[in-house]
Amino acid sequence: MTTVTIEQKVRLFCRSVPDSYSGALANFFGTGPTDIALARTQHKAYQDALKQAGIEVHVLDADENHPDCIFVEDQALFVDGEVLIPNVGAPSREGERPAVEAFLRSHLGDDKIHIMADGAKMDGGDVIRLQDIFYVGKSSRTNDEGIEEFRKFLSRFGHELRVVNIPGNALHITSLSSTPTDDLIIAPEGYLSPELFGKLPDGCEVVMMPE
Repeated sequence: MTTVTIEQKVRLFCRSVPDSYSGALANFFGTGPTDIALARTQHKAYQDALKQAGIEVHVLDADENHPDCIFVEDQALFVDGEVLIPNVGAPSREGERPAVEAFLRSHLGDDKIHIMADGAKMDGGDVIRLQDIFYVGKSSRTNDEGIEEFRKFLSRFGHELRVVNIPGNALHITSLSSTPTDDLIIAPEGYLSPELFGKLPDGCEVVMMPE
């Protein structure tokens, strides 16, 4: 989330795919993961592609007790070299946090780590960035208190936060939209409209895909 441009990325951290992955909550749009071997092959290809682009890749061990542990983006919100550790929206995923937090503290230092207040809920999957605008999805996993905590965190850097209400038939803002470049948002028709993103910086646009 620090940036969407590969040239400005330095390192990636991820977690290995657990044997228990088929029990993950990732079945919102369908049956969920069923082919663990394929998932591991794809995950390795993702790591290799970033290594080839010059990114330093760190891989944490899988946690068999937490099938969703591969989705590390939900556990840490990176902004300009600092990290907000949120309280994730699904209670079954709370146990993923200690290993992620410990890893980040060991690499970044305690002064770069910020902890979300109790009662505030947010998944990192509810955040996308377009230049210095952060869009936060208000969803079943992210509440108003979590959004306000993130707003306070962003104020350290002078960035803008905009809230997008996520429809009940979708999980996160990243389930419905993406910023593949610093000047482009892609989103599907039938879920979100271009107007929800507000006035964009010069040269930026929203491209709608078929539903």
